[in-house]
Amino acid sequence: MKYFYERVLEPILIPLVALGVIAFGAVNVSRLFLATAHGDRAVIVATLISVLILAGAIVATSLEKIDRGVMLGGAVVVGLALSVAGLIAEEVDLDYIADHDKDPSGEGFTSEIEIVAIDIDFPVKQVEAANGGGIKVNLVNEGAGLHNFVVEGLEETTKVEAAGGATASEVIALDPGDYIFYCDVPGHRAAGMEGNLTVVEGEGPAEGGAGAGEVVTVPAEDITFPVKEFAAPAGEVAFEYVNNGAIFHNLVVEGFEDDMLVEANGGETGRGSLALEPGVYTLYCAIPGHRSAGMEGTLTVS
Repeated sequence: MKYFYERVLEPILIPLVALGVIAFGAVNVSRLFLATAHGDRAVIVATLISVLILAGAIVATSLEKIDRGVMLGGAVVVGLALSVAGLIAEEVDLDYIADHDKDPSGEGFTSEIEIVAIDIDFPVKQVEAANGGGIKVNLVNEGAGLHNFVVEGLEETTKVEAAGGATASEVIALDPGDYIFYCDVPGHRAAGMEGNLTVVEGEGPAEGGAGAGEVVTVPAEDITFPVKEFAAPAGEVAFEYVNNGAIFHNLVVEGFEDDMLVEANGGETGRGSLALEPGVYTLYCAIPGHRSAGMEGTLTVS
């Protein structure tokens, strides 16, 4: 039995346990240091954890031989510390989101845009909005980590932040012009979380709704619509079809296939418009097999 444990079982368990410990530590440490930007508690705990790990490493290297029991005890202490740190980081993040996830219902705004974030990318890179009474930014975080939306040069007044799986909304003010938006979490912008926002002159504030100048931006990937629900005011609806995939896709509105067909090659953007009355419509890619694979969404016109 001893031979089996030392020669077979132990060589298999050691790398598996090590992998689990590394993954556990990486997740909790990353959550902790991301949370340091949101609260003093996280800063203090992050410092203590860093000192604890450093002290343990110094003690370990000063010993001629590390007893297995000491090593196991140290691993348990570090694991408990990381567990507590992860819980504190999560609480700090939730507190921050609760303080900053404002409900702008009832506030005046001219247009409404939806920014979808995934790990780690903005699927839609080109967005258009109208200003006059403000722009409502809905940040839909479909990823697992924390993401935010900021406008370059106006980070203090335009930041919208959402935890993984959450949605946050803010009303911001921007003059007409072209802007760059990005996620300012370290490393995310360089990885692709950046896009362009064009602001056009609006017709004045609207109460609780999207207003003039709104464009329905439909992102496409191979072969799915990462965003499934869209909204627009009744009348002439402008469509911007952003093909983030590698192959050709098109966009039609069910029942109006002969009235509008927007096409875009891989990496390109197609545009079109269609007059629609209030109701719920289905958008899809008409290339055979693409709709059934997931290239379908819903447009609510009000």
